[in-house]
Amino acid sequence: MPTYNDGYIQLQVSKLDDQRQRVVTLTAAQFQEGHLTEYPLFLVADDHYLAGTLQNQSDDQVQVAYTIPETAISLKKYLTQLTPIAVLALIPQTYWLFDQAPDGRQAFIHPRNLYVIGNQIVAMHRGFNEVVAPNREGEEQRVAQLRALALWMIDPSLDYGKLVAGEVALKTTLGQELAKATTLAEIKQRLNEQVDTQVQINHQTEVTVKRRRYSLMKWVSWVASIIAVILIGLSLYWGLYTIPKQSAIIEAQADYQVANYSQVTSDLKRYGTRSLPQAARYILAVSYIKQDSLSADQQKVVLKNISQKSAAIQLNYWIYIGRADYQRALSLAKNMGDNEYILHAYAKLYTETKNDDTMNGATKQKRLNNYRKQINAYIKKLGGSKNEFESN
Repeated sequence: MPTYNDGYIQLQVSKLDDQRQRVVTLTAAQFQEGHLTEYPLFLVADDHYLAGTLQNQSDDQVQVAYTIPETAISLKKYLTQLTPIAVLALIPQTYWLFDQAPDGRQAFIHPRNLYVIGNQIVAMHRGFNEVVAPNREGEEQRVAQLRALALWMIDPSLDYGKLVAGEVALKTTLGQELAKATTLAEIKQRLNEQVDTQVQINHQTEVTVKRRRYSLMKWVSWVASIIAVILIGLSLYWGLYTIPKQSAIIEAQADYQVANYSQVTSDLKRYGTRSLPQAARYILAVSYIKQDSLSADQQKVVLKNISQKSAAIQLNYWIYIGRADYQRALSLAKNMGDNEYILHAYAKLYTETKNDDTMNGATKQKRLNNYRKQINAYIKKLGGSKNEFESN
């Protein structure tokens, strides 16, 4: 069974089995047998942790089995899909691991214990007070681990345990800067400054590339008129559509990292759903969901069923809802056969029509009656009874 070292303790963690479970084995020194009663209460899945169950408890050994959802991607694999600037932008999402939780939970801070669901970093194994390892950490330990995790995310070929222990020479500028930090606040500030700097450099590089490409196309246009027409056409398409779209996607991803959802929708407002790659379509759909008039509970349920692996038709539905293209959203909902999505689209159409003061009165009443009828029908299909529309 593989052993993982976070720089302070070692845990035995099995590989993923056919039931999509990994088992953490704790030795006698890593738990207090007489105080495990409350621990299962803290193994329930939430926004930060995966679900786990106690197994094979004895005097000298305890095993905890964790279930890895299909939607969960290991942090190491997820990083391979990102650009360097996107990796830097992801680092602040790990900060919660280093905050002392009031309920006494403490994540085992090791890359192999971390997963990404949607765009959220979650942990598998966690300790509990002084009952189960890892125990709550002092600031010096948390500073060392945050520094090590940030450097590992930038270069996953490094040995995380050795990074925590300071056995790996910090030859990079970032490594040397982080080595100077002695508090969590200071190391977070240095990381945030590095993210901002790299985003600015990336933007300046893109501007330079655009100018060089334009100059090259202008020079080629003088070579031959026929070739020039073709190249100018290609250049215009690239310069006026492709490059701005790529820049918009990069900006949207950066805004999404800091939960600036309204700016994400603004960044991508000029691009149709079919022209966007899956990752961009996902963050745009989530951003519109975050701004929708759903209740907190409804929003939580919807987001739970949305991921980067979701079908394009499901993501497109929420994008059309967010862009007030309710008829198209309704068509997609009917195509999916999802009654809740259909009801939501009809409710949007009803509100839009009701608030339209420019519509002909007879036409308006006819549409409102039709939408009201459809809303009542789908509420009934979903198990509802009386509602605000029946009285009218």
